[in-house]
Amino acid sequence: MCVENQGHLKNLKKEILSETNRLTPLLVNCIEQGIWPMLKFNKEIKNLVKKRQKYLSILSNQCGLRSTSVMQQLEEWLCKIDLRVSAIEKVYRSRGNLTAGIDNLILKRENLINYLGVLKHNKLKYYKPDPIKRIFIPKNKNETQPLGILTIKDRITQSLFVQLLEPIIDPHADSYSFGYRKGRNAHQAIGLLSKSLHHKPKHSRKSTKRYFVHTKYVANIDVKQFFEKINHKWLMQNYPFPIKFNYILKGWLTSLVVFQNEYEIPLSGFPQGSVIGPSLANFTLNGLEKVIIPSKKTAFDQEKFDYYLKLGLRYRTGESVVRKTLLSRMVRYVDDFIIVVNDRTEAQQIYNKVKQFLTERGLECNQAKSKIIRWGSNSKFNYLGFTFHYILKKKISKITIQRRLNRTFIRAGLYVYPSKIKLQMFKNKIKSVINKNLNVSPFRLIKIINPIIAGWGNYFSIGTLRVFSRLDHFIYYRTWRYLRRKFKKVSVERLIERYYQGVATPTGRAWQFHGTFNKTDKDTLKRKGSIAWILILCKLNEPVPAHMFCPSKQLIKSTYFITPNVFDQYNVKVVKLRGGKLFKNFNNWSLLYEKQKGLCDICRTSLGYLSSENLEIHHLKRVADLDVNDPLLKNINNLKLVHKSCHKGTLKFDKK
Repeated sequence: MCVENQGHLKNLKKEILSETNRLTPLLVNCIEQGIWPMLKFNKEIKNLVKKRQKYLSILSNQCGLRSTSVMQQLEEWLCKIDLRVSAIEKVYRSRGNLTAGIDNLILKRENLINYLGVLKHNKLKYYKPDPIKRIFIPKNKNETQPLGILTIKDRITQSLFVQLLEPIIDPHADSYSFGYRKGRNAHQAIGLLSKSLHHKPKHSRKSTKRYFVHTKYVANIDVKQFFEKINHKWLMQNYPFPIKFNYILKGWLTSLVVFQNEYEIPLSGFPQGSVIGPSLANFTLNGLEKVIIPSKKTAFDQEKFDYYLKLGLRYRTGESVVRKTLLSRMVRYVDDFIIVVNDRTEAQQIYNKVKQFLTERGLECNQAKSKIIRWGSNSKFNYLGFTFHYILKKKISKITIQRRLNRTFIRAGLYVYPSKIKLQMFKNKIKSVINKNLNVSPFRLIKIINPIIAGWGNYFSIGTLRVFSRLDHFIYYRTWRYLRRKFKKVSVERLIERYYQGVATPTGRAWQFHGTFNKTDKDTLKRKGSIAWILILCKLNEPVPAHMFCPSKQLIKSTYFITPNVFDQYNVKVVKLRGGKLFKNFNNWSLLYEKQKGLCDICRTSLGYLSSENLEIHHLKRVADLDVNDPLLKNINNLKLVHKSCHKGTLKFDKK
């Protein structure tokens, strides 16, 4: 370790120690008074936890994944009060805080302090995990997948370990792994894969020189029953879990699974739904990048050889003129990964190496779904819910052109669009939600449907958006059908006037469905508004090619725990690209995001990816103190974009 790095770590550790000594008595005092510390010291706790994670990440990067210094520091900090409070708060803020496990207990604000004692050092010595409740959730149209529901105690304990294990593992993870890693997301994986599969033109306009683009081969590998087959012995030997607490990891891996009053002891794998599950899954496949390295640097290029043969030039297969440089690229999102290679023989060799790599971890390839395809004209495959479809230009005769005059013109190139399965699932979701809510008012129905449309559209609105107009028509048809079934005695003209054309629509479309909130108090009008408009998918975001979401080389080689600024800059760039139309009617979220440079105004940490599931608008002057028509309600100078947890904590503390 160099002297500069040692000095940086020493200074960082001094800051952590001084902050711990200052903050610990204040947190203990809060707990003794029965006040949850996050309500009063939200910013201070988050900053201290962030510094601890940064220190561990740098130490792991310099000393090694399972080095003695890293393990000692982990054991020393594991049960610090700020980390225990942060772990409980994280579970409380998750969606599953009101989902009960086998003990039928849920997590509420009133009982958060009771779990602090469970995470002490002396209590962890006697810790035993509870049985896991198993349920089945729909995966595809005809398939379901198992999901394990842990008790609150187990979720909090796993969260305590994960928040220190993730920064230790992240510097050693594969650079092109994008699943369940802080600062990374599926759009980055889609952008990188799109850029890798895009062909460059073979000829330059200014030169007669031939530019060869070697044929690519895509290895689409599916792992068979990934979460159920991972080898426990391999995980126990390699996962950087503190040796002192190895019995806890073993207990989590071999916990009893309960389904319909029947108990089962798993011999391999771990349940989906556990807090530590994503970390274990990512760690299992770390090292794949070293496996896909080609066995040699160059290979004979048949494309070049055939071209020169047509020109009357002959070269031997061993000469450099007819050889190509072998390249390989992998894009991975947890257990879903695609390998792109520019040689057929090398692709098959890499495929065999990957099979051997998986066998060591107790896994195997699904032969029925795994395949190697030649990336040429009209080639397509599905990945992360998107279809990658490549179309090449072909020389066609004048007769063929005349036949195709009346058809839709299709440009040559790479098309990235939602897969047919995801489209059908979205349609079924909209249809079922409307059918279940026939008795609610149009205003309330729009409030229920809009988050579904926004969530689906925000994820799939990259690449080619032609299908979005058809989906908007489908939603329009379902809402019209809802109105006709709900108001059977009302005339068609009256329904159109009341719910489609009664008020000027924000998008200028006469068929945009809306509902009014009648007979309500002033506070409701201020918070919800009097009119609710159905979201239009075509207007959510600006159409942006998929390859524009490709992360920079600096971001790919970085880790969020050490250099978060790189990731924040990427998020701000993406928000600008997409135009911010998603939240145009919700107090200019994108403008606030850019104004705050991607940072929360309360805790001063990254806002992450722009999503209504994680973020909220905070009014500097409270809504309760403003009038219905007060311009400050929507004035950007009175608004701040913050995390939901920060906003909720601030409101709770203000009330107290």
